[in-house]
Amino acid sequence: METEKGRSGAIACLCFSKDRPLQLEAYLETLIKNSSNTIKITVLYKSGNERYENAYKSLITLFPDVEFIPEKNFRRSVTKCLENNQAQFVMFGVDDWIYRKPFDTGLICKAFDENPALLGFSLRLGMEITHSAMYGLPSMRPHFISEEPFLLWKWKGAMYEHLDWVYPFEVCGTIYRRDYVLKIISLLDSCVIEHPHWKGMPSSNWGHPSRFEALSCYAVRSYDADAPELMASFNEAKGSLITVNRVQEECYNFIYDGGKEMTPDELLKYYENGYKADTRIYDDRFYPSIMSGDFRLVNRNDPSDCPANFMTEPYRIILSDFFSKIKREFPAVFGTDSFERFRKDYLEYFSMPSAESHGVRIVPPFLKEKAAPKYIAEQNSWAVSKISANKPESIIDFGSDEELLAALSTICPVKSYRSSQADIRKMDYENNSLDFLSSFSFIETVGLGFFKEELDPLGSIKALKEVKRVLRQGGYFIGSFSIGRDSFLEFNRRRGLSRETVLENLEGFDILSEAFLYPDPGKKEDIRNMYDFSRCLWCVEMKKI
Repeated sequence: METEKGRSGAIACLCFSKDRPLQLEAYLETLIKNSSNTIKITVLYKSGNERYENAYKSLITLFPDVEFIPEKNFRRSVTKCLENNQAQFVMFGVDDWIYRKPFDTGLICKAFDENPALLGFSLRLGMEITHSAMYGLPSMRPHFISEEPFLLWKWKGAMYEHLDWVYPFEVCGTIYRRDYVLKIISLLDSCVIEHPHWKGMPSSNWGHPSRFEALSCYAVRSYDADAPELMASFNEAKGSLITVNRVQEECYNFIYDGGKEMTPDELLKYYENGYKADTRIYDDRFYPSIMSGDFRLVNRNDPSDCPANFMTEPYRIILSDFFSKIKREFPAVFGTDSFERFRKDYLEYFSMPSAESHGVRIVPPFLKEKAAPKYIAEQNSWAVSKISANKPESIIDFGSDEELLAALSTICPVKSYRSSQADIRKMDYENNSLDFLSSFSFIETVGLGFFKEELDPLGSIKALKEVKRVLRQGGYFIGSFSIGRDSFLEFNRRRGLSRETVLENLEGFDILSEAFLYPDPGKKEDIRNMYDFSRCLWCVEMKKI
C-alpha cells in the first residue's frame, strides 16, 4: 500500500517505564523500526535501586535521540511534557509493549484531519482482535462506519460485549490530539471526578500510569459529554502487550503464566549479562488478543543463545479462560468424562496446522445450547417449498435433521446418512453420478468432533469439494450454512463460513434461489451489520452447470 506523506514532528511519544530496562529496550527498538516517520520519543522512567539506574543509563547511550527523564513527580512531569511539546498528536507507551508490524504515521494524521470527531487512533486493535485476555471473553468487534483505508467506528453507545473496542483512553498504543489530552488532565486536576475504584480520593491524585489511564478513561466516558465519538485503527493490530510480569499494584494487571513469571529482578540480571528481548519472534506471530505471553531472551552476541522462551499459543489462552469460567459457573461439569473428552479434542484440533487462528469461541456439547426453533422452522419451510417445486425422483441427504427428513420423504424417496453411517468428506459415489443432493445445517460441523467424527480443520471445505465431485452436470444441491460477517468458529458446534468460501468451493454452480434467515428472513446486505459470532442461516438452491 502506498503510504501517506507523514508530517514531520506531528506525533510525539511519551513512554512510562519502571524497573524494566530490558523490556523498555524492546519497546524503543520496535517503535523506531516500525514507524514510517520519525517520532519524538520521551521516556519517563523510575529506578528502584542503583542497578536499575545503571541499566537505564546504558539505554540512554543506546538511544541518543530519545529523551530520558527520571521520574520525580509523575503528574507534574507528564503535564510539563505535554505542555512543552509542540506536536499536534501524542501517543503514550509502556515498557512491556512491543510493535510487531510497520505503521504509517501519515495515514494516522490523515484520519484525524478527515474526522474532527475522532478521539483516538489505536495501534493495538485490528480485525483479528476477537478475544479479551483481560476478561477471558470474546471481544465482539463493533459495526464499522468504514473499513478502508482504516477502520472507523463509534465507541460511544456501544455494547459491553465489545470490551477492548470501546475502551476510549489507554496508555499503551493509541494516538490522541495533544490538546484533548490536556483537556482531560485539566478535568482530573479540577477534582470533580470520583472513580468507583478510588472512592474519596481526589482525581488530581493521578500520579501513576495505571491510575492516570483509569481516571482519564472514566473522565472521557462519564464526565465529558462532548468527547469525540469515533475511534480508528489499522486493519490489523500493530503491536501487543507482552504481559509477563508486574511492577505495580495500583490496578489489576493480567499476566500470562503466573507460575513462570519473569520478574523484573530476573530480567535485570539477564540484561546485565548481555541479554535482550528477542523481538524477531513477533514478526510472523498472530494474536487474537491485545495481550500476549510470548517472550524470549537472546544473547546480544550469540543469536542461538536463548535461555528463556515462553511461547503462549492463542488457542491455549482461550481454553484456559474457558476452564476458569467452567470452574466458577459449572463446577459439576469440570473434570467429568465429557469435559475431558472435549478438552482432548480441543487440544488435538488446534495443534493441527490448518486450524483456525482467530474468531474462535467455545460452545461445548456438555453445555446445552439455547434452541433456535425459528431458524429451523423457517429453514424447513423454505426447503420443502423449493424441493416440492423441483420434484426430484429421489434425494441423497447428509446430516439434515429428522423433522426435515420426514417432511421431504412425503415428496420423494430420501436416502439419508448420519455421521456415524458415512463421511461426507469421502462419499461412496462415483464422480458426476448424483442428480440431487441435500445437506442442511450440517456441512459447517464437519471435522469438529461434535458427532464424534475424525477431527479435521478442513472438514467443511472437503465436504463442499465432495458435493461438487459427485453431482453430475445439471445436478442440484440444496442446503443451508451458518454464515457470518466474517468466518468464525464455535468449537465444537459449528463453523461460521463466509458465503464467498462456499461459492468458491462450489465453483461451476449457479444459484437458483437463496434465503437469508437472521432468523427472520432478511437481505444479503444485512450480513455486514451482524455482530461477531452472530449467524445468518443461508439457505441456497444451486445447479451444477
